[in-house]
Amino acid sequence: MPIKLATQRQPGYLRFELTGKRVLGEFGTEMAKLWPEVARECEASGLTLVLGVSHLTGPARVAEVYESTVTGCELLRQSRCRRVALAVLGGGASLEENRFGETIATNRGLDVRMFASEKAALEWLLAGREDANP
Repeated sequence: MPIKLATQRQPGYLRFELTGKRVLGEFGTEMAKLWPEVARECEASGLTLVLGVSHLTGPARVAEVYESTVTGCELLRQSRCRRVALAVLGGGASLEENRFGETIATNRGLDVRMFASEKAALEWLLAGREDANP
């Protein structure tokens, strides 16, 4: 089952939601198709804050997490996105896999944090709202 993406413009931020199952050997390729859509929506809306909500299930290889994160960072930074909060709702193992992506993104200059709940992710994201979305 392919990963599905839905985006919504919210007051002050862009929200995207991922649903589906990660398949070993396909996750990086699938996300490489979705990140450009998120970046285009950021650029078109002028929003610099992004809330991602992941309902993805299934494992991902470390190399695929790395590939997806590098691609996502590059595209989001080009679209002027400055701050990303990602709520990983697939449980503890999914969250820990994504923490590696958080480190990669931070090292590439994107302000990214992972959370176990959408509420916590949104609170963190909007705490930086005044300086990120004048």
